[in-house]
Amino acid sequence: MDNKKTIIFLSISIFIVIMTTAGVTYAYLSLSEAQSEPNVISTACFDVSSEDSNIINSIGYPMSKGTAFSNKNPYTFTLTKKNNCTTNTKYKVYLNILNDTNLDTSLIRYSFDKENESTLTSPVTLPAEIATTNVRESYLIDEGDLKTSSLSKSLYMWINEGADNTIMGQQFKAQILVYNVPDFDSSTSGE
Repeated sequence: MDNKKTIIFLSISIFIVIMTTAGVTYAYLSLSEAQSEPNVISTACFDVSSEDSNIINSIGYPMSKGTAFSNKNPYTFTLTKKNNCTTNTKYKVYLNILNDTNLDTSLIRYSFDKENESTLTSPVTLPAEIATTNVRESYLIDEGDLKTSSLSKSLYMWINEGADNTIMGQQFKAQILVYNVPDFDSSTSGE
């Protein structure tokens, strides 16, 4: 009987020694790193205002881009950084087509530079934080960086001269959405 107790005692002792050795070896060989630098959170000034003038007045008949540029007043808007903010801004200009539009959007042309004309080609999904009502689809028509104190844009819109008489009585209703976000990666300095 004593022999049996001795075997059990030795077995338990050997098991404890093996487990302790394995635990110490694992702890010694485990990689652990400690942070040596403090975490730094920076804030920056972000304040952009927007002003616009004229309405998007699309004359109700098809025309060439030359006629559109000479006969139409553009929709003009200006983005301005306020309060000497140094945070650069990315902007996106969306054209939101409203639900009661029944004119084929492929007939609409637009330009920001009075030289090149563009077509509404691929609808996009607006960022989730933008609430919209009565919007059928949205198009990204311009984007860029506001790195200076202000930026003015002039938008010309017209019906393509290739449209035929089937468009008579149809409507094109849209709204412009200018969306700004701070660009912390290219800011000149934080405040």
